[in-house]
Amino acid sequence: MFHRKPIFDEVRLLLGRGFASGEVAALDRAIDTALAQDSESLPAGHTLGSAGRTLIRNWEGCAKRRADGLFEAYPDPGSQDGRPWTIGWGSTGEDIGPETVWTQLHREGHFAEAAVQFGKWIYNDGKVLEGLKRRRAEEAALYLTP
Repeated sequence: MFHRKPIFDEVRLLLGRGFASGEVAALDRAIDTALAQDSESLPAGHTLGSAGRTLIRNWEGCAKRRADGLFEAYPDPGSQDGRPWTIGWGSTGEDIGPETVWTQLHREGHFAEAAVQFGKWIYNDGKVLEGLKRRRAEEAALYLTP
């Protein structure tokens, strides 16, 4: 049996509030889709739309885009030591470093798990940034909207 409570608890923390009934239904659908879908294909409704693109581009620049359309990682301009390394429109992670190059493909399809990850990227120099925390909650909510 798959337990949804940890996902709901984490998203509740991200949002800083409880859920509206429509949000519960949207999160349930996202979890159901993630559990049922094949990891080789994306289900309908889980692509980045214009609202998501606008939200991200309001918060991020897209440094290091090469002429061939690929992206190179760059040091975070807001931290003293350059970490975390960033790529594309603000993506960070332990696997991103000076030699990382990405395409624009999104193929993993683990949507419910991905929504939880937004809340982990709210720190700079080891401190929570309230603006970044609000941004990640907004991104997670939009990401889960069909």
